[in-house]
Amino acid sequence: MKRIMEYLRLPAEVTPFEDRYLRSVNKVALGFFWLHPPVFALVALLAGTSVTLAVALSLGAMIGPTLAYVAFAASPRVIGKVYGVTAMLMGGVLVYIGQGPMQIEMHFYFFVLIALLAVFGNPMVVLAAAATVAAHHATMWLLLPRGVFNYQATGWTVVVHGLFVVIEAVAACFVARSFFDNVIGLERIVEHRTRDMTRLLDNVAQGVISVDFDGVLGTERSRALATWFGEPPAGARVWDYLFERADARTWMQFGFESLRERVMPFEVVVDQLPRRLARGGREFRVDYLGISDPADALLVVVSDITDEVARQRAEDAQRELFAAADRAFRDRTGFSSFLSETSELVRRCTHPTGELVELKRDLHTLKGNTALFGVTSVSSLCHALEEHVGETGRALDPVQCQELVSTWQRFSQRVEHVLGLDGGRSLVVDWDDYCSVVSAIAIDPEPGWMRSLRAWGSAPTRPRLEQYGEYARMLATRLGKPELAIEIDDGDVRLFGDELADVWPTFVHAVRNMVDHGIELPDVRAAAGKGAAGTITLATHVRGGELRLEIADDGAGIDWQRVRDKAIELGLPADSHGDLEEALFAAGVTTATKLSDISGRGIGMDALRTMCREHGGHVEVSSEPGLGTRISCVLPISASNAPLRAVG
Repeated sequence: MKRIMEYLRLPAEVTPFEDRYLRSVNKVALGFFWLHPPVFALVALLAGTSVTLAVALSLGAMIGPTLAYVAFAASPRVIGKVYGVTAMLMGGVLVYIGQGPMQIEMHFYFFVLIALLAVFGNPMVVLAAAATVAAHHATMWLLLPRGVFNYQATGWTVVVHGLFVVIEAVAACFVARSFFDNVIGLERIVEHRTRDMTRLLDNVAQGVISVDFDGVLGTERSRALATWFGEPPAGARVWDYLFERADARTWMQFGFESLRERVMPFEVVVDQLPRRLARGGREFRVDYLGISDPADALLVVVSDITDEVARQRAEDAQRELFAAADRAFRDRTGFSSFLSETSELVRRCTHPTGELVELKRDLHTLKGNTALFGVTSVSSLCHALEEHVGETGRALDPVQCQELVSTWQRFSQRVEHVLGLDGGRSLVVDWDDYCSVVSAIAIDPEPGWMRSLRAWGSAPTRPRLEQYGEYARMLATRLGKPELAIEIDDGDVRLFGDELADVWPTFVHAVRNMVDHGIELPDVRAAAGKGAAGTITLATHVRGGELRLEIADDGAGIDWQRVRDKAIELGLPADSHGDLEEALFAAGVTTATKLSDISGRGIGMDALRTMCREHGGHVEVSSEPGLGTRISCVLPISASNAPLRAVG
């Protein structure tokens, strides 16, 4: 019995949805009841009974529901129970005034009303109606038997009639409770599920929220999002909520427009949406998952990767430090020069004073030089900045400048602290050199010993060439080419002072181009009758008062036709071979078929030639189809800073 009563009684809580629903139904039902007096008057007229009595009885039945609608406005369930009684009273009035041949059929009105009462979603309304009809029929059968059944009904007639009422009441109670549980109570079900989902999301370390293709944030989200980014205002768009930078917001908004218009495949568009963001000193990764198939919304998952990024940066910094220590050990003077050269490049990139093309050259040189020395944190950033400048046609903004300066300073300060490099000049004296000077001073006080003494302040070119060779091998591996054969011919050349400090960083562009464009892939080399692995030669020589810094390969040679096509495209002269050699070093000219982070922008060779010219030199190029290419930087030697042969 307890379970039956729990089934018949609704939960005490009235949800906002149920309250709104019942208020609407109660209003419609009251209007329905007020239609009864005129209709019943017509029925009485047709049945030959008293019209006045029909109107009086129906108006009397309306007193209860009308008063209840006003008095119990705050309790819509109570009004429904009153309506259940009213419905049966109206049915009794109809049976009484509708005497005649059709009177017995009018009993069906009771059953219709009991069934309709299920719309209140409350079994108690049905029970109130069933109790009322039972009391009505029993009373009328005792007082006016023919007023109920149009004949002298027996007790069995009343019992059978009542049995049908019970059966329909049971069915109506089931329908009413099912309607409440599955429709009216749906809000409660959704609320419970939402609460469960919220509890689940609140215990997830990630930020999770649904977003429609208009970019509007869903109502269900994990607590982590509010912790990181605050509570979003109603109707907020995902790009405004997550991203602070205008370019990221614009790009994400464009992506959602593409999703909404379905102009491109879903996977392609989602892959282009912003994946990283920084807020409040923390780093986040953003992932996008389609909801349904085909997708009509996105599940945006934000993960805090601050610790992961910090750990990765620490590992990268450790690798950079080890690489720096190795290079500094092998060539301390050259590494110190690298630090000062790169600091100057960073300064020029963040404080540009010339044309945008100069900024592009400096960024390209900075990227190549830091990659040569294994400073991937700076080279990767330079690649991103280089793309930004190329796409927007604008110089770096203050935030980007600060990021470049900070990234370089983190590396340089760490290296200077660990390796004891303070950016000043240092002198490392080889033991054999020291012995030679001591011997020279002892036996020959003439200028011969000065030559050896000056050698202490000079640096051999071999370590620089060897670094380029290592870098070339690394690039070849990245490009899927066999390990290169590197040949070094330094000519025993040592350079005194920092006269060529600006040339060394830009020479890396020639190395990158040789590996990327010059050395063919193994199958191409095999078809040309060459060995799978290419050869690159790096050399320095002193000839006729000039220093020649050279790189050569045994690759395919320069595609002069492609150079001609590109020159014509840019409006450059392309009639003679001299014109083509000039165009080869012009900004924007490249033989690459596609842009990569290694080469393809047509900036590097222009930077190399510009730097050589600033030192009063020039660049020579010779190339034979299928045999290879040689690039030579020819630089004048001043009398005061003449290169010195190594002292034996």
